[in-house]
Amino acid sequence: MQQPHGHGHNYAVEVTLGGPVDAGTGMVCDLGELDAFAQTNFLERFDGMNLNTLVVFRDKVSTTENFTREVYRIFRGFTGAKVVRVRIEETGNNSFEVGEEFERG
Repeated sequence: MQQPHGHGHNYAVEVTLGGPVDAGTGMVCDLGELDAFAQTNFLERFDGMNLNTLVVFRDKVSTTENFTREVYRIFRGFTGAKVVRVRIEETGNNSFEVGEEFERG
């Protein structure tokens, strides 16, 4: 049966950041800055959206693998810490992950 709004998922996205721990705060980065970055650069662009309609997937298939790579690229832009890994769970049986090796390849 054809779905009127297409095939969809509610993804679980995990972003792991790393870097030196600040001696004063005991944290790798300011969580307020991270939340603001995630809201503006990730959630506002993707939350509740049909990936197939987005410019970023105009020239590539909107697989979870490609979505994971795009989220990694986005969080590389966060200057408060270094993105180490992005993992996206599509379903309880399917998840995809990219890490620092993505930078090299």
